[in-house]
Amino acid sequence: MRDPGGTSSRERILDEGLRHLAEIGLRMPLEHVKIATVVRRLGLTSGAAYRIWTRQEDFHRDLALRVTRTTEGPAADAVSAATLAAMESGSPFEEVARLGALAQYKDTTSGNNLFYVGLALTAAGRNDDELRDVNAHRYLESLADFALLYEAVLRHYDRRLRAPWTYPMVARVLAALSEGSALQADLPAVSDREGISHDPGELFADAVVALAMSLTEPATDAR
Repeated sequence: MRDPGGTSSRERILDEGLRHLAEIGLRMPLEHVKIATVVRRLGLTSGAAYRIWTRQEDFHRDLALRVTRTTEGPAADAVSAATLAAMESGSPFEEVARLGALAQYKDTTSGNNLFYVGLALTAAGRNDDELRDVNAHRYLESLADFALLYEAVLRHYDRRLRAPWTYPMVARVLAALSEGSALQADLPAVSDREGISHDPGELFADAVVALAMSLTEPATDAR
């Protein structure tokens, strides 16, 4: 259907929908999870759920808060395990940084649907005060874990951060790189000047190594 001006109704409606979305932002993207499906998986009746939640919207809100509270930000446990194992084997500083980054990328992209749900809910939290507060609390806890890990690694290799950098600053930068790389997991690899292909995980690891070397220095000044 076209209006007298020649613009199809389909395009007009989509354009207006885009403007509306720009105004209201992303909301909780869990409408596809139905109470009836969840209770069926448990062998319960729908009545058991509707005595708790009278509306699907209430269930979706509680589910979103549960996801946010239980999913990690960046995968600190996987990175810690890979990093400590590399340190114990005597790997050099650069290799430890690389192996930790690869472990983080693998943990967040290997069938970890809740990681991506958490990212979507983080975006939705910009328009929901309670969800935003829960997201911030969970995320800051995870970043604090990473900051402690980075400090321990640098201490092990007798290195320190260059001024004015702090461990929380580094944790935030690397978290942003990690999440951005995870969102590109399904994109094709890119080639460097020598024609060698690099997938998003390899690019992330390369970037982490470059940052590790540029943002740190030997803790003991040469005399």
